[in-house]
Amino acid sequence: MSHLNEFVNQAIKKYDFSKDHVETNRALVREAIEFYQLKSYEEVEITKEGTNRILHLHSIMDENLLSKIIELAIKSNPPSVEAVYNGRVIRYY
Repeated sequence: MSHLNEFVNQAIKKYDFSKDHVETNRALVREAIEFYQLKSYEEVEITKEGTNRILHLHSIMDENLLSKIIELAIKSNPPSVEAVYNGRVIRYY
């Protein structure tokens, strides 16, 4: 658990993290995917209406790890990974 706390603390400093700003939450997820070398990934879809980010989750382990990281970063009333991506999550498990 201390390793996760250390990762979250460093990432928060790196991204000037704001728990209320969706993009910093997503940046934290992207950082975790890269740092922990997860098979999950984020897809960026550009449409006429704007840019959508879609999270592709490879395993329940990936989802649980990313959820725990969000929980550690936000502490009170943390959103789920799905809420961070406005329901744009595809699961492959």
